[in-house]
Amino acid sequence: MDFPGIQQHVILAPYTTWGIGGEAEFFLEAKTSEEIIEAVKVAKQNSLKFYILGNGSNVLVPDEGLKGLVIVNKTKGIEVLGGGNLGELDDLENKEMASISPTVEVPHRHNETGDENFLKFADLDYVETGEIKQVKFDSGVDIGFAIAWCLKNNLSGLQWYAGIPSTMGGALFNNIHGGTHHFSERFSSAQIIDENGEIREVTAEFFNFGYDQSVLREKPEIIVLSVTLNLFEGDVERSKLVAMDWLRRKKVQPRKSCGSVFKNLTEEDKTRLNLPNPSAGYVIDKLLGMRGYKVGNMQIPETHGNFIVNLGGGTAAETLEIINKVKSEALEKLGLVMVEEVKIMD
Repeated sequence: MDFPGIQQHVILAPYTTWGIGGEAEFFLEAKTSEEIIEAVKVAKQNSLKFYILGNGSNVLVPDEGLKGLVIVNKTKGIEVLGGGNLGELDDLENKEMASISPTVEVPHRHNETGDENFLKFADLDYVETGEIKQVKFDSGVDIGFAIAWCLKNNLSGLQWYAGIPSTMGGALFNNIHGGTHHFSERFSSAQIIDENGEIREVTAEFFNFGYDQSVLREKPEIIVLSVTLNLFEGDVERSKLVAMDWLRRKKVQPRKSCGSVFKNLTEEDKTRLNLPNPSAGYVIDKLLGMRGYKVGNMQIPETHGNFIVNLGGGTAAETLEIINKVKSEALEKLGLVMVEEVKIMD
């Protein structure tokens, strides 16, 4: 395939947080949105399937690799728009309303469990206020970098997602959550390449946000180029303290993993099973007794039931065996359908 920078037969394991994955048939590290746009056009012209990887978290790449073009998104642009302009929210009254109201409020069912001193976040929660600034991020911008950039520029609103190994595109894909906060709360718009190859600006309605959910999970052919957020000129010092404490508490979560493997339970399942919280980790640990369960070099760690860690040399096949075992045990013993949060690529 004739395109600058495209390589062949590149091992994908180093590009995932799990350290798992076979070869990409074709591979490109894209530094700009224009490179992504042109690479997608070339892939379509050559009838190739294409994939976008950000930080490689929350995905499982198969051992046999991926046919087609894998684009690793390394775009890094950040731009403050219009000195706080809110588009349709152009009068003072609406600006004040926007400063305390989320763009899209998603009912949460997130309640971290484990050591009471580290994995509870309710004490850090507060309602943010302040004038809104709109900031446009390239989809490849790392969340941790974005938080640091915001704090340096006296903006807050992203501190709830400290410690999540995601890019802006991945955050939108999964509508990531931090405690009771979802990414969609501060979302304004996104620039995408749609299913027909058209470049469009779309708003929240397009994404059908839910708990760990957006339309992108069902339509992977849609590519996000940039994300515009409504952020606060607010209490940056408090935001910084929250981000730092969030990071400290999350240090007890296992590394060399994809993050949480399963979605937390619905309120209906939590009530039916008479559980103290909706945590998938609680179910796997306390009800199924699978903490420490191991297949090959992949293991559910002793520290957190909703993680699977790579002990070194682990494979996608071993990971899937653990995932399927958890699902079958939950269904057989509890009548519970466990739903993956991780995206299994094919």
